[in-house]
Amino acid sequence: MGAGGREGLRLLHRAVSDDRPAERWAASGWPAAAGLVLGLALVQWIVGSRIPLDPDESYYWEWSRRLALHYYDHPPAIAYLIRGGTSLFGDTPFGVRAFPVLANLGGGLMLLLLARRLAETEGGRGARNTALLLLALPMLSLWPILATPDCPLFLADALALYACVRALEAPPRSAPALRWWLAAGVGLGLGLASKLLAILLPLGILLALLSRPDLRRRLAEPGPYLACLLAALIDGPIVAAGGSAAAFQLHHGFGRSGGAPLYRELEFVAGQVGMAGGILFVLLAVATVQSLRRSAEPRRYLLAVVALSTFAVFAVSSLRHRVEANWPLPAYLPAVVLLATVRGDGRWRRWRRAGVALGGGLVILGYLQMVTPVLPFHEELIRRGHGWDEVARQVALHRESPRTWVAGNTYQDASKLAFHLPDHPRVFALNLRSRDNQYSAWPGFPDLARRGDDLVFLLADRRDPPAAVSDLSHHFGRVRVVDSIAPTAERPEVPSRRVWLLEDWRGSWPGER
Repeated sequence: MGAGGREGLRLLHRAVSDDRPAERWAASGWPAAAGLVLGLALVQWIVGSRIPLDPDESYYWEWSRRLALHYYDHPPAIAYLIRGGTSLFGDTPFGVRAFPVLANLGGGLMLLLLARRLAETEGGRGARNTALLLLALPMLSLWPILATPDCPLFLADALALYACVRALEAPPRSAPALRWWLAAGVGLGLGLASKLLAILLPLGILLALLSRPDLRRRLAEPGPYLACLLAALIDGPIVAAGGSAAAFQLHHGFGRSGGAPLYRELEFVAGQVGMAGGILFVLLAVATVQSLRRSAEPRRYLLAVVALSTFAVFAVSSLRHRVEANWPLPAYLPAVVLLATVRGDGRWRRWRRAGVALGGGLVILGYLQMVTPVLPFHEELIRRGHGWDEVARQVALHRESPRTWVAGNTYQDASKLAFHLPDHPRVFALNLRSRDNQYSAWPGFPDLARRGDDLVFLLADRRDPPAAVSDLSHHFGRVRVVDSIAPTAERPEVPSRRVWLLEDWRGSWPGER
């Protein structure tokens, strides 16, 4: 993997250095476009240092404290990025987000390079348009402020798309074509080490190559197959480690769930309209469909097939299972470049400017809401990490001895407590009557505790008694509520939780015979 990564960096350096003579860059609009993307990264770093972690981010932070080649939910790239940041900047929100935002910056710059290739004589304008779209799309500017697997996937997919386009530009079976196919393999390998959704990229590329005669001949050269082989070599250690992420993601994304399929489909489309800033969602769709014409330039056709096929997978999946709003992110990367490089008339450009203005306004509002509430929401997604400093303070009051352990029932509660408690202790997620996650694979309370130990147990369940407490009550000498946490007028963001103290563990556990 190390050699493959070095080869990818060498190819990326070559792409930047020989794409155009340096003396023409100042007049091309590239500095302005790169400056906008760098400015977005700076905003993400600044805002990211001021807002608490989302529960999923604290979960991935827990991964980074136990580095491995695989995890229950996803491949390991995000854990290594977080570990790199926290090693330099400490266990702080900025430390957790530092390297993931750097990955976003790299992905944005790759899209600028791709737009310059497609825009031909107006490469600077295409790059500037791409930069503006990156700033105005909540999917690509607001969501990636969170340290999630989407950050390394953003960089890896953008690299693979750029390298694939460069391979198509080179003569078939030539040395340059082979080099760029191998660079695409590096991108694919890094993408699969980030998130299994990366598999949709080569499937989209294959569909594009098969569906158009002038692209089909590229399947007769060794490059595409060597690219897949290189990706397999990069991810071989992850597969050999026996990761369970594939099975989890297949069930999570395609298993059946309750509710009406039509309602889930409408919810999916509405979520994408919001994540694309309204007007820009329609323009992205139009630009993609236009590029599917047989008369479209081959590179544009390939990007359009990748965008449409990726989005279609989630549109179909939503008929069976609820699709999270961020899952189709890989479809937006090629679509953004297509929209940015459309040579439309004045009316088209006015709509694009209007879309950028509306989307940019939504992004600004989103950043403001993260830092300080400007909208009267209490449980919305972008503020669900707030208030946990108070929860951790209350829980800390009941850790009276070294033989008192701490647990939540879900990975969200457990990881937030571990991050916010001053000494960052081991916190268990008991997962009673809840889905398995990475905590299920780590040693739990019954593996590490001794008879007579106590457990501080945090629960959102307000029933008396909660089902999880009922499951545990026979295994402890005494069970009682010791604290109740709720929002106040001064701290409306504090989540509602109750703190249970389970004393004198008897050595048995629910489910044991």
